Amino acid sequence: MDQDVALSDGTVARGGDRVVDLHLWNEHVPLMPKHGATIAWLRQMCFCMEVSLRELEKHLMVRPLLDNVSILRANFIFAVSEQSIQMVRLSQRYGFEPISAPPPLSMLQRAYQLGENVLISLMARASSAQSLERGTLRRDRTQVFLPRRLLARRYRESDRSP
Repeated sequence: MDQDVALSDGTVARGGDRVVDLHLWNEHVPLMPKHGATIAWLRQMCFCMEVSLRELEKHLMVRPLLDNVSILRANFIFAVSEQSIQMVRLSQRYGFEPISAPPPLSMLQRAYQLGENVLISLMARASSAQSLERGTLRRDRTQVFLPRRLLARRYRESDRSP
């Protein structure tokens, strides 16, 4: 963890604490219909997200070396802030929460992010020229956090009724 984080349930993680970073793989996202998102697509996406979080909880339960991890983090990287706002709202449905004010970035961190933006833009361009939007070099980054005990409470299989 690179900063102190205090969440609304009382979970606190300090800079230097271990954290589990979560990544959303495009290959695991259901294909969106040609004409845009539908209710069926959204339901499938929600189902996949819940399955992933249950699988993550199972994985963490059998890994004693991860017992000292109290917080999980997801980092959304989008070209426009409106998309980040939507993803934060959606992630809150699963128990994630944003922190109020991330710390300012150093020059080195800003340079790293610019390089990351160039790489992401090149990968997007290689897969689909239409996917490259304006502002891709100024991607918004938003972190959301999930307390591990909330993950366990909401997604532990043994707690679910048959």
